[in-house]
Amino acid sequence: MKKYKVIISFDAQNDIFQAFDYYQNINAKLANKFENELESFFDILEHTPFFSKWYDNYRAIPLDIFPYLLIYQIDEDLFEVEIKALFHTSKNPQKYPK
Repeated sequence: MKKYKVIISFDAQNDIFQAFDYYQNINAKLANKFENELESFFDILEHTPFFSKWYDNYRAIPLDIFPYLLIYQIDEDLFEVEIKALFHTSKNPQKYPK
């Protein structure tokens, strides 16, 4: 089975850096736990990216420990998964990235 390449958009990189900095300011171990969880979800998406559709051609998968959704798109022709956003689930749903 061919693996999908995970690409993180510039906007998603900013989301991830902000979340990591937030947890780093609380506790370095917490920031490491957050980073490890993200990495494990990137690994999941490399093998099985077809989680439920969320909006148009966007998909979302919730993290297990931290209150975030990874929002992404799949390019089946190129075998790529592009992470579009890391969205905190306590934010107003009307502010979901589109």
